[in-house]
Amino acid sequence: GDRSMTSGVAQRYLAALTQDLSERTRADSRLEPFVAELAGVDLSTIQRGPLARLEHPAMAGLEQAMAAASGKGALLSAALEAAVDLDWGQVFDGDGIEPKLAEGMIAAQLAGSYGRFASQSMATGLFLLQPGVHYPPHTHEATEIYYCLSGGLNIQHGIDCAPFVLDPGQISLTPSSRVHALRTGEAPVLLIYVWIGDLTGANWWWSRQSDGGWLRTAWLRAYGEPWKPVRSEPVAGEIMAEAHPNSVQQTAECLAGSCPPQTKSGHRSGRRIPAPCKTWLTYRRSFPVFGASLANMPLDIAVQCILDCRVETWFLVVRQQPLPDAVCADKRVVRAILAPGLEGPPV
Repeated sequence: GDRSMTSGVAQRYLAALTQDLSERTRADSRLEPFVAELAGVDLSTIQRGPLARLEHPAMAGLEQAMAAASGKGALLSAALEAAVDLDWGQVFDGDGIEPKLAEGMIAAQLAGSYGRFASQSMATGLFLLQPGVHYPPHTHEATEIYYCLSGGLNIQHGIDCAPFVLDPGQISLTPSSRVHALRTGEAPVLLIYVWIGDLTGANWWWSRQSDGGWLRTAWLRAYGEPWKPVRSEPVAGEIMAEAHPNSVQQTAECLAGSCPPQTKSGHRSGRRIPAPCKTWLTYRRSFPVFGASLANMPLDIAVQCILDCRVETWFLVVRQQPLPDAVCADKRVVRAILAPGLEGPPV
């Protein structure tokens, strides 16, 4: 019957995803809590569904993405099986959202607060973004993993940092309260997602105002319903600082082996930069809460990312290689070849 079929789908999905992430914990210990949560899902009772098949413009994109999907055999097979079995729904709705964006994102939750099976501390399922979608900068309390199955997703952490491309078979991890944005290209993108932590908090969308400041809008969801906007407020300084990585955090993330490949201009170039990290670049903007680290980039690409910020910037390089003459000539860039472990701006 429906129950035995859906439980079998869930078992295969959770087992394959747990196995894949377990293998990746050797390089990135931050994945260990995700593995533990996935292993603890109770499949004895169906919380919700199965429901009638969603009639929605994005369902055609889902079929296209499934046909193009690639990855490890067991996980890919289990995810595609779940894509057919689970209940899909539109992610966002309400005033203030463009129809293309609202209709451009659908999701199906296997386990979580409103999924087929219940979990109050973890949510996992599938997320589809249609071509040409820009999911604006946003934050949420939950820590998030994306596992790409199909298409190429551009992810930007921070409001001024360079985006990176997530391709099939790759994962990204977004820490709690980290501001991030998503953009798709010409193909639909199909992702596995996993959230751990607070599943009930607001999803805060950020928008830049005419005076240069930022406003954030809280989106909340009722059980089984899309997220809807409820209130807006200015982004305070402490919120801005919390939403951006500092150099210590991001360097630690890269040392853990989780640096995604970077591109010079994100989704427009599509240029891939191989791992592991060979260049360590740290910059400090004149507005201190934007402290960040750029890693896993060749020197010329990282320099361009710095210059794209269009503000006065300290440029610190931990590398036994001189900077190009064109870079040294730029008045916004200060040359400093530092010994590993040495911190602070040049004097």
